Amino acid sequence: MEQLNSPDIMEQVACLRHRRHDTVCYFEKNVLSFCLNIIASCFFWDGIQPGFDALSKGYLAWRAMWYLFVFRNTEDMSERRKARKDGTGLDLIWNAVERKLFREVQLWGNIENDWNLYHYQELTAKDLRYLYEQDVDCLRYILENLKYWDVECQILNDYVGLRRYMPREQFHKAKTEAQRAGTAMRRVLEAEDRLGQSGKPLDLEVLGRRIYAAKTCFLQLRGVLCAKPIPTFQPPRPDAAQPLLV
Repeated sequence: MEQLNSPDIMEQVACLRHRRHDTVCYFEKNVLSFCLNIIASCFFWDGIQPGFDALSKGYLAWRAMWYLFVFRNTEDMSERRKARKDGTGLDLIWNAVERKLFREVQLWGNIENDWNLYHYQELTAKDLRYLYEQDVDCLRYILENLKYWDVECQILNDYVGLRRYMPREQFHKAKTEAQRAGTAMRRVLEAEDRLGQSGKPLDLEVLGRRIYAAKTCFLQLRGVLCAKPIPTFQPPRPDAAQPLLV
């Protein structure tokens, strides 16, 4: 366990924190406000209220767009976009975004907001599994018990943010560790259910061991994420650096 929290790894964790900050600042300055109400209305049909409602739903809509057009831009996703009533509009908006930015929109994992997209049926259980290598029940458990699983939540968010930019070998190792963490979390939930039904001290001990094993799996995942220098994401061209306001 000490090796998984070594000074070298913690230095990389600090670097990750700075990378997240940089990409979030760029997104807020140059992307979020672009066609905010139009994009939000493509995903939320119950009306958008000015202020926080527009901002929060706009961000969720951007995450949905990012998943469809960037993170998983496959033939299946293309068909899924076409199946939407507003599919053509989404394609036009995304083409405009790419012309403005001259770079790929980059987001990190965000379990809480992706869970909200799942609630709004914009992401499926399969989508969440593809993103985080976790079952829906496991993600809900992490969010409901975030006080005890905040480090693990951030590790999953970092995994989603980095996985597309890793060398192939590092990605395969990270994916394997993420899948092990997913299996370990399912075992935690099973142990909790058993303890709730029996109340036996022996089952409490089993739960404790499984929690320890799961947290170790997450630290091993973080170790793989930090095994190589954190990538510096390509900056935009100078003529695309202005805020995208409409």
